[in-house]
Amino acid sequence: MALPVIEYTVILTGGVISFNITSDQTTLQFQRSSDGGNTWTTLYNGLTTGIGTYIDAGDQTNAHLDFNTSYIYQVTDASGTVQTPPITPSASMQVYSDDMTYLIIRMVQASLDAIARPVSIFPAKVLTAMPLSRTPELPLVTVNLDLVQQSYVGIGRNVPDSSTNQYNIPGMALRRFSVWVLAQNVETRNFYHDALIGFLCSIMSTAFSQAGINMDNKYQYQATQGQKTSGPESPGFYYSQIMFDMHGPLNIGVTTNYGSVTNIGFDLVVINP
Repeated sequence: MALPVIEYTVILTGGVISFNITSDQTTLQFQRSSDGGNTWTTLYNGLTTGIGTYIDAGDQTNAHLDFNTSYIYQVTDASGTVQTPPITPSASMQVYSDDMTYLIIRMVQASLDAIARPVSIFPAKVLTAMPLSRTPELPLVTVNLDLVQQSYVGIGRNVPDSSTNQYNIPGMALRRFSVWVLAQNVETRNFYHDALIGFLCSIMSTAFSQAGINMDNKYQYQATQGQKTSGPESPGFYYSQIMFDMHGPLNIGVTTNYGSVTNIGFDLVVINP
C-alpha cells in the first residue's frame, strides 16, 4: 500500500492554500495544525473520492489563514500518515495605477491649461472629483474613470510562467470616462464642450494610436447638454457631460516570490504572438 500524497500551492494573494490529495485507500482524514502546535483541526474525514482538490481559506476559523503563522497539514489513511513541511501563506503586494487612465487625465489637464481662450471665456479648473464641502467655482471640468469592463482574455494567454515567477495576463477592456463641464453661461459651456471632444479625439488619434504606443485602441463618445435651474439657495448652471469609451489593452502582471505576491502592475508591454 502506497502512502497518500499531498501537493500544495500557496494562492498568490496569500491567506489561502490549495491542496491536491491522492490516496489509493477508500477513506482518509485531512488535518491542519500550526507549526510546533499539538492541536489538530480536522478539515475533512470521509471517502477519498470526496476530496481530491481542497482549498483551505482558514476553514473553521473566523478569517483567512494568518500571514505570520506556518501551518502543517497531514493526511491519514489505512496505509499511514503523511505530513507537509511548514507552509506560510504570506503575501506582500504593491498595486500600481492603470497607466492609460493616468495619461488621459493628465493629457486633458494639459490641454485645458494650454488652450487659447476668447476674452469672454474664463479658465476652467480641472478636477477628478467634485468639491463636497463648498460650492465649486465655475467654470469647472471633472474627469473620472466610471467603468472598466473586461471584454475578453485570449485562451491560454493567462497561463503563468512558473520558471520566472512572472504571471502575464494580457487582456482587453472597455474604459468609460465621464467628463463634465459646469459653467455659468451657454457660451462657456459650449466652448469647453467642443474643446474637450476635440482633445479626446486628438489624444486617441496620436498618443493611443497604432503609431503612438503600438496598441490597437478603439474609441467612441456621446455627449449631452442641459441646464440646472436655480434653486432657493443657489443659482443655476449649464452643464455638458461627455461619456468617452476607450477599448484597448489592460495588461495585468503579477510577480511572485516563492508563492508570495510582490507587486501587481498594469504597465506591462505584452507583444502579441
